[in-house]
Formats: sequence, structure tokens, C-alpha cells
Amino acid sequence: MRRIREPLTVAAVQSMLPKNTALIDFLEYNHSEPDAQKKGKTRFQRRYIAFVVRNDAKTMMVPLGSAKSLADLITAFRRPIAGDQNPDTLEAAMQAGARLRNELWLPIEKHLAGIDTVIISPDSVLGTLSCAALPGKKDGSYLIEDYRIASLPMANLLSSLCKDDTAQPRHTGLLVLGDVDYDADPDCPGSVSETPQLLALASEQSRLTRSRGGKSRQWPSLPGFRAELETVKSLYQERFGSDAPVATLSGKQATEASFLEAVSHVGSLHLITHGYFEDAAVKSIDQADIKPDASSSETRGLDPFLNTWMPGLLSGLVLAGANRASSNPDSPGDGILRASEIEAVSLQGVDLVVLSACDTGLGAVAGGEGLTGLQRAFQIAGAHTVVASLWKVDHRATAELMRRFYTNLWQKQMSKLDALRDAQLWMLRHPEQLEALGVQDARTRGEVPKLKPTTSDASPRTQRNRTTPFYWAAFQLSGDWR
Repeated sequence: MRRIREPLTVAAVQSMLPKNTALIDFLEYNHSEPDAQKKGKTRFQRRYIAFVVRNDAKTMMVPLGSAKSLADLITAFRRPIAGDQNPDTLEAAMQAGARLRNELWLPIEKHLAGIDTVIISPDSVLGTLSCAALPGKKDGSYLIEDYRIASLPMANLLSSLCKDDTAQPRHTGLLVLGDVDYDADPDCPGSVSETPQLLALASEQSRLTRSRGGKSRQWPSLPGFRAELETVKSLYQERFGSDAPVATLSGKQATEASFLEAVSHVGSLHLITHGYFEDAAVKSIDQADIKPDASSSETRGLDPFLNTWMPGLLSGLVLAGANRASSNPDSPGDGILRASEIEAVSLQGVDLVVLSACDTGLGAVAGGEGLTGLQRAFQIAGAHTVVASLWKVDHRATAELMRRFYTNLWQKQMSKLDALRDAQLWMLRHPEQLEALGVQDARTRGEVPKLKPTTSDASPRTQRNRTTPFYWAAFQLSGDWR
């Protein structure tokens, strides 16, 4: 945490970046300029700007225009993924993709000559965009075919990733979590000695959300992903030996307490569960400017500094007991592992966290907070790399993607970014083999229907021989890409 908070200079970033690698750091800011229609007045507008940093050229500042305009384009680009497939929506998505390439990417690409790897540090709604799925340089291609693309929740994490910390060796062993019983009895707050205050505060947050009129949420089981657990375990033991340590948390055993007890002793985590995000209407204490009021039923009894709108309480992972807690205001636990609880655990020995779940990358929708909710939490806790999904994923396609990712990583010993990208490119280029696996008829998490190709400039022949981004572009790698 101290290293993350240290000021980071351009020269320091340049010294950390490998050859042929660029950091693209986005910033949403309040732009001011004289109002042409009202003399002596100032006009304000939320805008984006990008800083392109590389170790062999001058750092460039690239204005990108209205934040609202880009947000609207991103929403239109993503809408078919959410299941809205009427012709008007698909046409709007194709047009939005073309405009995003022209208005967001091409101004930056002018400064990427000779670059093959881009590390993107997004801000706000830009974090919900899968840059890999943007149109590429050639007709019918995607940006993933032009660049190796990774992300960082914050640029300051570079110093932590690039520091050779031999005092904190990375652990061995694998923890897989899945097939969770969301209807079990939830944990009791305080059952984990390391974070009793945070667990109690998270439970209080859950009760207050309901008292403010929040809806009772019910998370469906994910039976289609049971095979994925066994595949990941099998690949790990094929690489590291049949006696390699593998821990499994499933059913009613997949509790907050069990997870927090086991998580800091393994090197790799593979988690199959739903992501939790608070309603966008629930703002953080900073955004809503909420002042603690001892007479208010919403703030009484809570830490006046943290309050109930602490950003880290607005996102998390759904674990055993979440359904029962959601429907019972008097439940002592809530079955939600909040980002704040994750941040409080030491994960400096954890090399890789894969969140194979619904929308686990979308911290932005949690009360309007910046995207990076869960990814940032795991990395602040010390995890080196996090792979998370940006939308609800098809279980058969995801199982095949993960099989290829781990085969590349463990058997072929590729870098993490290359292991994921190679698996995604295979899926993009082999739709017929995915069809043979029954992907087109598979039920997905959230029951998202299969999509038609949405690339704005792809010819019909090219589209028939490529897989829509829905199946391969959901997962993005955040953190150490090496």
C-alpha cells in the first residue's frame, strides 16, 4: 500500500516499461473553458485525456473529448452482449465500434509505432470496454490481433509489480472455488480473526441496503461450470505432479471464512462464482458527500470515518449463504466477500487470480465507483495478476478458454498475457470447433443468448469464419502481464 501511494514520475514509468511496450493512462477530468455565449462565465464539461508513455519516446498527452459521448458509445457497443439483439441495436453496436476506433483508439495509435504490447490504465466507464474487441487495422479484424493488451487498475501498481521482492516468495499450490451453495447458512461476521471489523461492517452494509429499499437478491447456481473445476485441477496436477497441493471449496463449504483462511497460503486461485455490485444509486461517501449523523438510522452505530458507503463495500464475490442472507434482514452474515475484506488479507505470495464469473471485472457499476473494484482489491492485497470477465460468459466456451489458457501457461510455459491471448485468438479463429463443443446451444451465466457478429467492417465471408467477441473477449488480464 505504501508503494502504491508513492508519487510516480514519468521517468520512473519509462524505466519500468520493457522494450516495445507502452502505458496508456486514461483520466476523466473536469474541463473548463470560457463560455462563448455568456461573457465572463466559465463552461465545464467532463472529458477524457490519455497519456501515452514509452521508454524510447517523449510522453504524449492525447485529448479525447466528451466523457458522456464516449460513455454512450461504449454502452451501445456493449448492449448486444447484454442480450438485446434487435436489428437496430446490432446496427448501433457496429456503428459505435467504428466510432470508438476513430475517436478513442486512432488518436492514441498515432503514438504507438513499433509497439506490440499496450498496458491500459482505464478510468471510470472506459474500464467496462473490452479494447481487444475493437475493430483492428484490417477489415474484419480485431485489436487483439494487432497488440498484446493488458490492463492496470492504477498506474502506480507498476512500481509494485516491477520490484523484485525476494522477501515475499510466491507460494505454490492451487485453490479452486465453485459449485457454491448460495442457499446455505451464511457465515457469522467476525468468524475470521484477521478482519472482524470489516466483516461486521459488511453485514451492516447489507442490512442498511435492504432498509433503504434495496431489493432482495437471489443468485442462481452455476451447474454448468462444475466440469471447469475438475479441468483446472487436472491440468495443474499434470504440470506439477499428482501430489501437488490443490484445495477445493464448494457447496456450503465455500464460505467467506473458509476462503479467507485458505487464500493466503496458495499461489494460484481459480474462482467460479457471481460477482456482487451494489446498485449504482448507492453512492460512496466521497461521491455523495454524506455526513455521519448520530440521529440517522442509516448511520447510527457505524464508524463515522468509514460510514456505510465505503467504496470497498460496494463490490465483492458471492459465496455460500448469500441467498438466505439476502432474504433475511436479521441474518448475522451476508455471504458476500467484499472488496474491503479482500484488501485486508495478505496475498503477496499469490501469483495468479482467475475470476471465472459473471461481470467480475465491472467494479464501475458498484455505486458509480471506478471500474477496478475486485481487480484492484486483489492487487492491493498483493496478488500479482488478476484475470476477470467483463460480461456474463458461456460456460462451455469459458471451459475451453480456460483449458487452453492453463495449458499455455503451465505446460507450454508462456507468459500470462500470451497464454490468455493465444487462447482467445484460437477461439476467435475456430468457430467451427466451438460449435462442435455445443457452444451455440449452451446456456450461459445469466442466460445471455448467442450473438451475431457485430464488427462494423467485416465482410459476410469473414464473419462466417470468425467467432463473435461475446465468446472470447470477456476476459481481460490485469496486473503483471509477464
